[in-house]
Amino acid sequence: METTRRNPMTDYDAVVIGAGCGGLTAATTMAQSGLKVLLLEKHNIPGGCAQSFYRGRFEFEASLHQLSGVGTEDNPGQIRKLFERMGVLDRVELVQEDILYDVKIDGKLDIELPSGRVELATALKKSFPEEGESIDGFFNFLYDFVYQFHACVYGKDPEASPEKYPIFFKYALSSTQAIFDEFLPNHQLQVCVGSYICYVGLPTETLPFDRLAVTLWSYLEYKPTHFVGGSQAMSNALIDCFVEAGGQVKFNCGVDKIVVENGCVKGVVAENGQKFTTQYVVSNASSIDTYLRMIDRDQVPQEIVESLNSKEIGVSAVTVYLGLDCDPSELGISAPCSFLYENSAGLNELYGNPQKAPQACLLTSYDNVSSTFSPEGACQMVLIDLQYGELWQSIPANEYTDVKYRYADQMIALAEKFYPGIRDRIEEVEVSTPITNMRYLSTPGGSIYGFSPYSKDMRMFSSTVSPIKGLFLAGAWVTGGGYEPSLVSGVGAGRAAVKQFQKRETVS
Repeated sequence: METTRRNPMTDYDAVVIGAGCGGLTAATTMAQSGLKVLLLEKHNIPGGCAQSFYRGRFEFEASLHQLSGVGTEDNPGQIRKLFERMGVLDRVELVQEDILYDVKIDGKLDIELPSGRVELATALKKSFPEEGESIDGFFNFLYDFVYQFHACVYGKDPEASPEKYPIFFKYALSSTQAIFDEFLPNHQLQVCVGSYICYVGLPTETLPFDRLAVTLWSYLEYKPTHFVGGSQAMSNALIDCFVEAGGQVKFNCGVDKIVVENGCVKGVVAENGQKFTTQYVVSNASSIDTYLRMIDRDQVPQEIVESLNSKEIGVSAVTVYLGLDCDPSELGISAPCSFLYENSAGLNELYGNPQKAPQACLLTSYDNVSSTFSPEGACQMVLIDLQYGELWQSIPANEYTDVKYRYADQMIALAEKFYPGIRDRIEEVEVSTPITNMRYLSTPGGSIYGFSPYSKDMRMFSSTVSPIKGLFLAGAWVTGGGYEPSLVSGVGAGRAAVKQFQKRETVS
C-alpha cells in the first residue's frame, strides 16, 4: 500500500458517493494509495447493479449476464489485471464460459455460438455455408477496426491520422446497421453477431458501431466470465479490499448534498444531516443527480448544464426472475445465455414496449455456468427485455401492476416457445421494471447503462474529471454502461483524485 500525507483540516481525504461498480473501484484505488476514504451507500449492501437478492430458497443474480475483459492468466484482460492489483482475485472464484450464446429464431434458426474468433467464424460458416466470404470479411474488418480504435482512443496516438488509421477514421461515426448492411447483408447473420446490442444500449440504426465492436471483440478475445456466488461475490470482495486498506463505509447513508464553494469541493451532507468535510469527492451517482440535485445550481458551470440537457437518458429493462424446481437440462436449456426471437423479429426487437407483446428477449441460465447458483435439483432463469423508463412512467398508477404482470407473463410465454414446460416448473417469480430500477438504483428513468451512447457522446469525449475542483465522476453515466466500463472508470477517477491530492499536499 502506498502512503501519503493528509490534510488535518478535513474529516476525510476523499468521500465516494455510491457503492456501485465504479464507486467500489474508485474507493479501493484511493484507499490502497494511502488516502483516508469514506464510502457512503444508501442501500444496505454494496454493488448497485452488481448484487443479488433472495426469494424463497433462491439467491437471484440481479444483473450480471456475462462479464467481459477478464481472460486468463496467460491472456489477461484489463478486468483481470484490475482485480489482481486490488486483491480481488484472491477472494473470488471465476468461471469462464466457452459459449457466447445461443440464437434461436422461431421456426428459422437454432445455433450455438462458441467464444473465440476462429471458433465463432467456423460455427457461422457451418450454418451459413454460402456466406463464408462475408463472414471472414466482417471479422477481419472488426479486428482491424478495434485495433485502430484502441490506438486512437485508448492509446491516444499523437500521430493518429486518416493515413495511419484509415479504417477507424472512415467508420468511427458509422452506425451498427450501416456496418452490417455493408459487410453482413444476410439478416440472420446480423442477428447472430449483433445480439450484444442489448449489452450496450441502442438499436442498430442509432448505435455507434464502436460500442458493439469493442464489446464483441472483448468477449471473443477473453471469453465471457461469471463468479461463483454471482456479482455479489465481486462486490463483497471489493468492499473487503477497501476496508482492509483502511477505508470506512457507511451503509443506509445516502448523500443529499455535495458542498461546493467558489468552484471547489468542501464536503458532503448525508441524507440524515451528517456532514463530512473533504476536498475530494468521487460520485458514482448519475451525472444528472450529481450536478442538478446534489450541488447548488450557482456552483455548476453552465456548460455542464447545457451538456446534460443535450443528452438522452438511456434504456432500462423489464426483468423476470424465475426459480424453477428442475435442472435446466430437463427443459432443454444448455447455454448460459440465449437470445430468443419471434419468427419475424430482428435485433431491434430486443427493445420492447409494455403495450405490445415482446418479440425478443435474452434468457440467462446461470446454473449452466456453475451448479452452485441454485439449490440441488433446482435452477434459476432470468428473462430480460430492454425498455425505456419514460414508457413506464406514462402508465397510470392504477394500471401499473396489471401491465407489469401481463408483460412478464408474455415474456414467459415467449421463452416457452423454445423451452416448453417452464411455466409448470416455476417455484418463485419476481418481476422488475424501469420503475423498480428507479427505486433501487436511484437512476433517472431507471437507466441501467447511463446515457444513450450516441456518437456525439463517445468515450473519447468523456472524462471522469469534473470542472469543479475536487469532483470526479465514475460509473456508467461517464464512460457508458456495462460492468467492464464502470469498473475501469472508477479506477480512472480514483487515480485522478490521488494525483490531485498528492500534488496539492506536495505544494502545501
